[in-house]
Amino acid sequence: MKNRNFKVKIDVHDYDKLAKNVSQLRALLISLSGNGYQSFIEMGSRDQESLLWLAQDLAIEIDKSLRY
Repeated sequence: MKNRNFKVKIDVHDYDKLAKNVSQLRALLISLSGNGYQSFIEMGSRDQESLLWLAQDLAIEIDKSLRY
């Protein structure tokens, strides 16, 4: 994937929210991969679904923040 530079105008409040969501999504995905993957697959299907739903919600919020 080619690295592309782009600029988005975003106010400080929205930037803080975007940065928070990116940090949360990154932490969540790190916890579900590598050593954390074993814990994930040992969870019940309802908990797995909830975690993936959370990741999806965060990704949607990030996407909305970038579509100015």
